Amino acid sequence: MERKNISKQEQMVKCFLHLPEKLLLFHGMENISEFVLHTLCSRNCLNLSKAAYFIDNHDFDCLKGIAGFDKNELYHNDGINNDIEDHNYIWQNTDHFSDHMKKCLFNQKVRNVMKPSASKASDEDIINDLARELAMNKPIFYSWKVKYDNKAIFIFETAEDDMDIDIDSDLLKGICLLGFCPIF
Repeated sequence: MERKNISKQEQMVKCFLHLPEKLLLFHGMENISEFVLHTLCSRNCLNLSKAAYFIDNHDFDCLKGIAGFDKNELYHNDGINNDIEDHNYIWQNTDHFSDHMKKCLFNQKVRNVMKPSASKASDEDIINDLARELAMNKPIFYSWKVKYDNKAIFIFETAEDDMDIDIDSDLLKGICLLGFCPIF
């Protein structure tokens, strides 16, 4: 029997625990980062208003946009109940979700970012440049090492109605799951 009133913390943990299984089931999908990002940013998880995920590869001198999320372009359950976002629904309807993400302007903006590696620039300069390009007003960012000596960069804005997340702890645990997504 599942409890109906679970805390925000429990919702996040539940979200984080389900993602590794999804990553294994859909490992060959070229846009799996979009699925993971959408799930992490959902109201039932981190509840972010905007997020952009980039990979910086200094060996190939390339900073590439991988996936973007804007809650104004949220994927809904075929319009059945637009007040409720169901992040599980995207994993059950991968083709519909993929088509939706191709039409999302913010995701397109992020995916079109292709610049020389930012490894020699300061994080602040990189973030300010990317945030300005993506019209993000109050960007917060994290960067971390991922496989093959690449650097992941995650820029986001929190939802105004939810400042409950522990930015240092909860967020970092969740977004690090993006590092397990293959880059195509």
